[in-house]
Amino acid sequence: MPKAERNETLPKPADSVSGCLVRLAWMLFGNVALFVAGTFIARHTTGFLSLADAGFWAVVALMIGVRRVDIARFKGQTVMGEAATMSHWRRYVAVLLLVALVGWGLAHGIARLSA
Repeated sequence: MPKAERNETLPKPADSVSGCLVRLAWMLFGNVALFVAGTFIARHTTGFLSLADAGFWAVVALMIGVRRVDIARFKGQTVMGEAATMSHWRRYVAVLLLVALVGWGLAHGIARLSA
């Protein structure tokens, strides 16, 4: 078997550690941080625009930025393993903002009910 054919069948090299951490940041850590911030708002906030709210929306902004860095610098992939494009990023931003807005509203609704 010629050398070129053998190289095509080899698995792709593993991503860099930096790329893995960036993907974990937007896929896992960011979502956990949003859940924790939302839970904190639901349990401790009595009004809108508290420090907890600022933290919640800062996490959303960081997730958007980290996802963009993942695509632009680390050859980001979708959750299904496909190469991500800016179209994927725009869709991610839209869905994240919608889900975050609903979650934020729910957290404040729970806080008002329990106050």
